[in-house]
Amino acid sequence: MTSPSSDMGGAEKTFWFLSSRLKADDRFEIYGAFPFGGLYSRLKLNFKKVQLLFSIEFIPRTRGLFMLIRWPWYVLTLTVNFLLCLKEILLNRIDVVYVNSSIQLSAVLAAVLTKRKLVVFIMEDYFYDNSRLREWLFLFLSRRADKLICQSSKIKNAILEAKKKIEVIYSGVYDIEEKQSTFCNADLNYFKVGIIGKIYPLKGQETFIKAIGHLVQEGLPVKGYIYGNCRRFSPNYLYLHKLKNYINMMKLEKRISFAGQQSLRLMYERLDTLVIASQSESSPLVFSEALKFGKPVISTRTGVMADVGKDGENLLFFNFGDNKDLADRIKKLYMDRDLRKRLIENGRILYQKEFNEAVIAERFVNILKEVSCEDRN
Repeated sequence: MTSPSSDMGGAEKTFWFLSSRLKADDRFEIYGAFPFGGLYSRLKLNFKKVQLLFSIEFIPRTRGLFMLIRWPWYVLTLTVNFLLCLKEILLNRIDVVYVNSSIQLSAVLAAVLTKRKLVVFIMEDYFYDNSRLREWLFLFLSRRADKLICQSSKIKNAILEAKKKIEVIYSGVYDIEEKQSTFCNADLNYFKVGIIGKIYPLKGQETFIKAIGHLVQEGLPVKGYIYGNCRRFSPNYLYLHKLKNYINMMKLEKRISFAGQQSLRLMYERLDTLVIASQSESSPLVFSEALKFGKPVISTRTGVMADVGKDGENLLFFNFGDNKDLADRIKKLYMDRDLRKRLIENGRILYQKEFNEAVIAERFVNILKEVSCEDRN
């Protein structure tokens, strides 16, 4: 089992969850390969042996001068990781290679070269701004992989050549935090709206801020919370400053807060509703988390939300980038208590049906058992 990262993101939590379940199944002997990260100490306990990879293997998306720096580093990382994965596959006589992200080409190429059975989790949202790379990768995987896993029907329908070997599995809630939060809600007089995720233009934080501004101008008792981190000197750091300037310019300092990254319980206990304002998503953890914690969701029509969402029944939809549309949806939810109750009740039903840990674990394990029992042509 390989992963391009072992930090605390949604894909890494899925990786931790799946490896934990396989460890408990005596039919599997599992080996791990991933770089050091926030989940490393927890992850390594799930494997018979762990190969520490060289570095995170993210395909560069920057342009201009940054390309001259990032592409040589990516090629070096890809080469070293490929050799490490190849060594582990041959040394441990691996039967099936599970790759936790389609961007980890080192593990994919090592499995193909050694003719091992290959299962790949497709991270389609990473390639939304590079259609040629996406098409090439999907074509390659559809021909070489034994099984593909994706997180939305949209991407399944896009990979026409692999429809018989691709499965849709949504992200569940993998709460691996040890500490329980203690939270005292000091904002009882406000309707609290949150957006959770990396500070990044296509995550829609700018739309969120402008929507809260509209509601404040109308006199609604609304507060906004932006959860997420942005590394200093990263390309998105300028975007963070832009957001803060918007808040200052609109005089929203007392109504919108940057709350960083906090525990699941602390975030969701504070919020009355969650906003997903992204242009592109697959199956974001925040959606299933909100359903589990009983929080209404307002979302753009993308990924799993478009697959399972019913407007006005289990969530509310708005158009990406349309801050007035988002403001109207938040206002509607604030004014209509029956609507909030309906979204919460139907959301919990949806969670048990599609996002429950046991359901997701069974789907994953069945795929790996199926692949391990097949004879390769």
